[in-house]
Amino acid sequence: MLFCTINDFPVYGNLSRYSTKGKKACPICEENTHSIWLINCKKLAFMGHRRELAENHPYRKKVDLFDGAIEDRKLPPPLDGETTLSKVANINVVLGKKGFGPPKGIWKKKSIFWKLPYWKHLRVRHCIDVMHIEKNVCESLIGLLLNIPRKTKDGIKVRRDMELMNIRPELQPKDIDGRSTKFLPPACYTMSKVPSGYSANIRKLVSMKDLKLLGMMSHDCHVINPDVLDEYQRDIILTLCELEMYFPPSFFDVMVHLVSHIVGEIKACGPVFLRYMYPFERYMGILKGYVRNLNRPEGSIVEGYASEEVIEFCTNYMDGFKSVEIPQSRHEGRLSGQGTLGRKTGYSNVADYQEAHFNAYNTLHLLIQWLKDKVRRTLPNIDKTVETLGFAPKHVFQYQGYDINGYTFYTKAQDKKSKTQNRGVTVIASSTEFTMVNREERSRIAKKSYYGVIQEIWELDYGDSYTIPLFKCKWVNNNRGVQVDEDGFTTVNLSTNGYKEEPFILAKLVTQVFFIEDPKDPRWHVVQYGKRRIVGVENVVDEDEYDQFDELPPFSVGVQPLNEVVVGNNTIYFREDHQEGDEVADT
Repeated sequence: MLFCTINDFPVYGNLSRYSTKGKKACPICEENTHSIWLINCKKLAFMGHRRELAENHPYRKKVDLFDGAIEDRKLPPPLDGETTLSKVANINVVLGKKGFGPPKGIWKKKSIFWKLPYWKHLRVRHCIDVMHIEKNVCESLIGLLLNIPRKTKDGIKVRRDMELMNIRPELQPKDIDGRSTKFLPPACYTMSKVPSGYSANIRKLVSMKDLKLLGMMSHDCHVINPDVLDEYQRDIILTLCELEMYFPPSFFDVMVHLVSHIVGEIKACGPVFLRYMYPFERYMGILKGYVRNLNRPEGSIVEGYASEEVIEFCTNYMDGFKSVEIPQSRHEGRLSGQGTLGRKTGYSNVADYQEAHFNAYNTLHLLIQWLKDKVRRTLPNIDKTVETLGFAPKHVFQYQGYDINGYTFYTKAQDKKSKTQNRGVTVIASSTEFTMVNREERSRIAKKSYYGVIQEIWELDYGDSYTIPLFKCKWVNNNRGVQVDEDGFTTVNLSTNGYKEEPFILAKLVTQVFFIEDPKDPRWHVVQYGKRRIVGVENVVDEDEYDQFDELPPFSVGVQPLNEVVVGNNTIYFREDHQEGDEVADT
């Protein structure tokens, strides 16, 4: 039984014989597709998503914020198979015969799939590959925000169209004295050429020569809770409506409109695994990797695939050999500590050795001797761990790299040799604070984050397979080296040096963070939280508990929930904090 077809949007039209171009390009809405023709852009825009909102939703009556008209239409019910079959039942196309070409309606031919007896009973027969929808929408969004040449949806033509639609007068092209060009005022989504508050490191995807992003792919993992699908649908429609309030009409091509139908398709067909192109395109990448020489058949996909199958078959009968597979990263899946790079034995500073052994300061020598004497006096009845810790470590190892609790940590020296950053750590410490309220002293437990950079990685070996890893860090002074800016970002000054008397911290207590240089002030770095990974680790009940971000990144600070609707008319389309608009020829 053929469950459904898996294809991108152009192939969808070829298989279903539905015309996926023109005013009725959406195969789900069909005759009810809402589209408007942009005269200057000479293209269709698929807007009108307000009709999917509740009938009493305030957005329906907002004329100036959308396309200049009140929306009082209702969303028609989805078409069923019986209705669709009635539209194509009488279409008879004889290919190759003059005068019997495809009809001029939205249906070009009765697809051969209608010969299947159950085809008319399916809610969704041809699945539109979500991966291509996401990729195309993402490219359109990035092209608009970054004003990428030939990819942006903004320009003088769409500004002229907005002028004809009588919306957003602040963005209309303006004359430049004595010149034949027009000035396009910066819109609210127009970024300045000198970044202000943006920081990222995606240099492999950025072409500074062409001013565009390269090799962008949509994420290949989707986790959806089926119990909240209706909430997802409401959020999608509300998001599309709010994008219509700000983005130019030319942004809303049919791919953006198809996002509104993703949830309905999931309800009808189930999860996307083995239903979309993700596994197939991923496997095609593996097959293409078999090609070694395009000029020789020995370097073809067939030869490479056959060789792998033979080798894997033979390894099943040989002890000590693993099957051919993708190698597991050496940095994934370690919860217990293990050194990875630059191991050496010994230490250079006795004070650091004693600090690491006992992690004390004022009474360091007395405490060490006291613990040794106490262990000797009560040796028969003492706990094994206490007995082990009562004596000095047998060996001290130092590393440049260490894996523990699902993280990979590097020292600052090792980080300078790497393209990735793994030296940043943070630890949350609890303390008791006392305050006076109405002449009464009250206490509360306060938590404070401390940030540092790993200078050295130590592993104390006490024998009997008992080791304790510690990180020697340079800590940021919280009093003058940590702040939260007006955008909600936590920034630290790594040049400050605080808490010199307590450089060591148990490795199992720290969380990994990344420090991204603030473009506005190189002395300060934005704190970005990391993510633990425990791929393939045994004795873990719930991997999702570990394989997640430790804390929500600061980029989510101040984001308004979608259920809080802004209904005012004071929408700001024009960006006033900079004047970096475009000068374009008046065509």
